[in-house]
Amino acid sequence: MSNDTGVIITLNPGQSGWMSIAYNDQNDHGAIYMIANPDDPGGSLQTDNYNKSIQANISDNPTQRNGQRTYWINCTNVGSIRTRVSMQYEGV
Repeated sequence: MSNDTGVIITLNPGQSGWMSIAYNDQNDHGAIYMIANPDDPGGSLQTDNYNKSIQANISDNPTQRNGQRTYWINCTNVGSIRTRVSMQYEGV
């Protein structure tokens, strides 16, 4: 993976959190693979609910309907210790 966000959230055992990346350049980056990484020894994570949204810019001209692209994942700490979480992502 070429893009690393660094530590972005800390999750207690059983806790979930949403993580996202957004592009404001009005380009469609297609599908993006995202993964959550446990940054503490013994950490165990489950990632699901992959989503992509495009902010609507209302226009009669289809070429002007581009908006911010946001990619989301939900991460759950399925381990027994508090864990710092980072995210990596790359286009597929």
